[in-house]
Amino acid sequence: MSRALDPLYFLVAFPLCWFAVTMFLSLSSGWFGLMKKYANRPDNAVAVFPNHSLGVVSMRNIFKLSVCPTGLTIGIMRIFGPFRRDFFVPGINALIKKRTPVWCGE
Repeated sequence: MSRALDPLYFLVAFPLCWFAVTMFLSLSSGWFGLMKKYANRPDNAVAVFPNHSLGVVSMRNIFKLSVCPTGLTIGIMRIFGPFRRDFFVPGINALIKKRTPVWCGE
């Protein structure tokens, strides 16, 4: 009887663990605070850059930074952030710093 329930445990446990990890990453990256501060608005993207980090969380290939004429639109794939909405940062509030990893020198 217990062998028949093993797949059911996985089908319940995996989504719960996935949700817990994505929520932890959302909180530790500060995404919810940025969503609250900056609302999303449609704008035409001039360039899209997919590889960045937000705070201490690396979001390689799931994070989308779109450069628009009036600011930046920041988004993430929905599977990695079920409750994270895209948000628009006006150009006057945007500060972009390029960091070089320690092992690459200055």
